[in-house]
Amino acid sequence: MNVAAAPSSSARLRHLARRLLVLAFLSFFLLFAGSLIALILFERYQPLDSAAVIRSFSLGLPVLWVLLAWKTWEVVRNPRKWPGLFLPALVPWAFAAFLWLNAALDRSPPTTHVTTVVTKHISSRDWLHLFRYEVVVHSWREGRRFEGVLVRDSAHFAAQQCGDAVRVAVRPGFFGLPWVTALTKEE
Repeated sequence: MNVAAAPSSSARLRHLARRLLVLAFLSFFLLFAGSLIALILFERYQPLDSAAVIRSFSLGLPVLWVLLAWKTWEVVRNPRKWPGLFLPALVPWAFAAFLWLNAALDRSPPTTHVTTVVTKHISSRDWLHLFRYEVVVHSWREGRRFEGVLVRDSAHFAAQQCGDAVRVAVRPGFFGLPWVTALTKEE
């Protein structure tokens, strides 16, 4: 009678460790990819209050990385909790989906506002180094003094001078988050 030997506890532990390592790597990859896609969509569909949104995203991203590391350690201690490993990785994907749907489902025409440039500055504290140029203009919205519009292109940023009249095109967004479609110099 040929009886196969039961796997030893150390072999089962190695197998479990390999599976957990693959799950942790997959969730870290999903978090990284979701963050990258969220940043690309953020540049494409820039919210009107984008400086505040990018600061929140920049501060929240390290928190998600720490949460994912903590969840990984929790899963190592109790493998039955592995579905919770993917929850932190879903946050940037949800943010990216929100930005995309806010713009994609927005069928309203853009409204243009003629205003003047108050100041402009380069953000050197942005550790992502993606949205460095900001043009601050007088606000057209009630209750606000200024609006910050992030500009990706340094040549476009250099063309805007303090006191220049500019035209800002804004769409209201499907979910009510207004987004900037264009910033052009008024001729």
